[in-house]
Amino acid sequence: MTAHVPFDNSDSRTDQEHLEEIAQALAKITKRSAEQVRPYLHDLVTQLRKPLELSSEQIDKDLEEIADVIPNISPLSNADIDRDTIYTREDEW
Repeated sequence: MTAHVPFDNSDSRTDQEHLEEIAQALAKITKRSAEQVRPYLHDLVTQLRKPLELSSEQIDKDLEEIADVIPNISPLSNADIDRDTIYTREDEW
């Protein structure tokens, strides 16, 4: 089932009014009351507004997973990332 929920941000409605519209749409889709849907919607919005905190280990792990998904890309050689090959001196132009 596909539902189209228009979200026009050009009007003067508040965030709360937009959230109520979404709650009403979700209530129709899930066949639950808006009162039942609102707490879940509130939790979702609260989680989305939190800053994302990742450790360097988690970032490394996530980047490794991304790299495993990308096929056929060879790593850069040391010459490709050597400072002298990236930057040239102006007097050498």
